Amino acid sequence: MCLVTDKVGGKNFRVTGFYGNAETHTTKESWALLKHLSMLCSSPWVCMGDFNEVLDHGEVMGRRVQPMWQLQDFREAVVFCDLHDLVYQGNMYTGWNNKEDLDFVTARLDRMLASATWISAFDGSVVSHLPVQNSDHCPLLLSIPEVVSVSKKNKIFRFEAMWIKDDQCKEVIEQDWGEEVAFGSSMFQVMEKLKVAVLLWLHGVGNDLGP
Repeated sequence: MCLVTDKVGGKNFRVTGFYGNAETHTTKESWALLKHLSMLCSSPWVCMGDFNEVLDHGEVMGRRVQPMWQLQDFREAVVFCDLHDLVYQGNMYTGWNNKEDLDFVTARLDRMLASATWISAFDGSVVSHLPVQNSDHCPLLLSIPEVVSVSKKNKIFRFEAMWIKDDQCKEVIEQDWGEEVAFGSSMFQVMEKLKVAVLLWLHGVGNDLGP
């Protein structure tokens, strides 16, 4: 983990390179560590690496099916840390098992997650899944815009009713509504689902449709 200073805007944020245990019986140790790291500092945070787990069965292609409890443990850790998937471009699948035919499995094991404060401060950032070179994982590149407007930088997230008029926004909310939020009050769970879905939609379209 390191503290980075943006030379243009002078903002500080922390970066963590994370590796999730590949052995099933040790995955809970990985998520306990991730939760611990989230409480060490309040600065905007981006956490990247090979998590050796997926957030959804749609992120795996092949005969292997992850037990639901494994996905749920990872999801709970991400929610606890208030981390969100950064928008990416390129092939979804970032790692594979070097086997062939029916034994071949590929999945989105590598990703970049960031806190809501980091996403707000560096709006427009994009993760690129680059071509593979001599590895069973593809490299990830984070591109951060050099200039972030003051109006976007300081804006507080509020849900705007007009957003629901956009078909893409409606689809993103409907897709994410089935995702479980493991703790908190009913209102917290509703707001968490809305926050994650809308932030991803706004970040994906690269547009601010607020007033």
